[in-house]
Amino acid sequence: MNTRNQIASNRQLNIHGSPGSFDKNSPFKDYPTDARDHHVNTIKNKIPFKKYKKSKTQKKKSYIHMDEHQYPSKKESQRTIRVAHLNVEGLTRAKSDIISRIFKDTDVLALQETHVPENETRRLKIPGFNMIDYKGHAKHGLATYINQNYKEQHINPVEGNAHTIGVSLGNLLIYNVYKPPSERWSNTVLPIRQDVPSIYIGDFNSHSTEWGYSRDNEDGEKLTSWATLHRLHLVYDAKQGGTFKSGRWGTTTSPDLCFTSRDKDDQPIRVSRSIIPNFPKSQHKPVIIDIGVNFPRINKPEMPRWNLRKAVWPNFTKYMEENINRIPPIPENYLRFVKLIKKAASLAIPRGHRQNYIPCWSKECDSLLREYDETGNEVTANQLIALLDEERRNRWITAMGEMDYTHSSRKSWSLLRKLGAAQPTRKVGSVAAGDVANILYKTSNIKPHKNEKIKVKREFQKELRSCKEKSTLMNEFTAEEVYNALKSVKNGKAAGVDGILPEFLNNLGPRSICWIAKLASKIADTNVLPRLWRETKVIAILKPNKEARNPKNYRPISLLSTMYKLFERLLLRRLEPLLEESMPIEQAGFRKNRSCCDQTLALATHIDNGFQRQKKIRSSFSGSVSCIRYGLEERTITKTG
Repeated sequence: MNTRNQIASNRQLNIHGSPGSFDKNSPFKDYPTDARDHHVNTIKNKIPFKKYKKSKTQKKKSYIHMDEHQYPSKKESQRTIRVAHLNVEGLTRAKSDIISRIFKDTDVLALQETHVPENETRRLKIPGFNMIDYKGHAKHGLATYINQNYKEQHINPVEGNAHTIGVSLGNLLIYNVYKPPSERWSNTVLPIRQDVPSIYIGDFNSHSTEWGYSRDNEDGEKLTSWATLHRLHLVYDAKQGGTFKSGRWGTTTSPDLCFTSRDKDDQPIRVSRSIIPNFPKSQHKPVIIDIGVNFPRINKPEMPRWNLRKAVWPNFTKYMEENINRIPPIPENYLRFVKLIKKAASLAIPRGHRQNYIPCWSKECDSLLREYDETGNEVTANQLIALLDEERRNRWITAMGEMDYTHSSRKSWSLLRKLGAAQPTRKVGSVAAGDVANILYKTSNIKPHKNEKIKVKREFQKELRSCKEKSTLMNEFTAEEVYNALKSVKNGKAAGVDGILPEFLNNLGPRSICWIAKLASKIADTNVLPRLWRETKVIAILKPNKEARNPKNYRPISLLSTMYKLFERLLLRRLEPLLEESMPIEQAGFRKNRSCCDQTLALATHIDNGFQRQKKIRSSFSGSVSCIRYGLEERTITKTG
């Protein structure tokens, strides 16, 4: 072994398993396993790396504002090995820190053009990664790393040639390739192993129309012939765009390539390739290679919630009926009522967070996946993917056939959320909740003048003295009134601070309904609201097409207590008859079975009558003119047509 491999073998590695072993989920079992690389004894790294001060390059904005969320997370995939390769165009301490943060989910990291000579290996350190092998050069250079958390397979450096260094992960070979533009391929081009699955990644600097260049050059023709001769598969998609943007010419090309070998059934290694955004101080874009079967998963936030679909409502109602009379119906005991209703819910309704899952996964998919784990056959993997695609197609046809938005828009919004389930549903912003709360407080904290407050208070006292001593409006609420009010309480609405859902109230028994009626009567008599009713949960929602880091770009939505809204409905049903009598007939807003369309129709009729009588009409509008224009146009069309 040469000096370079001796130094690489002294790096700290986490070696697990016997030489040449591989995990039971490995997709490479149909290759022969008799060809192994010799085990390389590893020693813990005893070379101390001194702490260093931040250099000037680390303080530049391009290194500070890198967004980790624009890079794909490995949590979306199972049974894969993630490999990232990048022409870093000079590895510095600042770039090392960025690579460590961005590629923390990467198993294998391959870098080209490190610009690190043979005698300065300390500059190749990347936090969180162990270096397996490297090729030093002041203007070129290669380095391959393994994530420190990767502990599933045996790891060995593999001898390459002038343009490659390799690493063996169990029964898989990964070659890191870099050919300088000024050099030419040798007759053998790259090392080849027919008995072991191999992947070639890196910066090939060869031109061919097969990967997006306008014409072929000598290196591209030789590389294409070599890949065809050895039955290698090129992983390339023109829709993804290029990986290199020239700072001098502004052109975009694809010198960063990926080739994979084929198995005995002539099936290439199952890989997926993705190009991620630009890397600072490099004209090349990082490329992610996921090796193995990749299943998109729906990742749900771990927020505890009630599973109402599996609720046993008779048990909930029974527990409430047995214990509700132990609590006196007064405002001070409302917190005890909340605890009781949550206790009943915990006994009858499962509670937890939604599990991550694979859409359209079935038992047949499970059997095919087990077969794939045992054999690693790509034919089985293709059958599994085809089955998933067919299940998703059938579900889409069923969803489109059952689509009906006639009575409710909730199903349409639910469908839109499902369509975008694999995408992030929340925009990432650095604004703090306290900043948004301060803005909302400043805009809503309107302090009236002292004289205005005194005037309003006097008018209120005057109206209060003129009221009757006792009115039928203040009679005690009955259970029948509570029943009627509950009919208008819709399920599926969010709870307030107390955490009581509408489904809880709609499944209460007769005793609980009578208790709520007594509580509402007591509140009306004493003019004392429960403390939780005076609190609200405010949700800040980002306005469309606004910057997420600015707290002024959020609008609030207040979630009131469901019990408080029920009490308001009780009062409204008693006040509605009086309000209808006192309102003028011209008012259409905030009235039952009346709307702005009535006012528009009345205005159009008045204008029509004026034209017939040859009179001039003057009108003053305040509010939405578009609604009035629409009403006038509709009236004209109806009259002429």
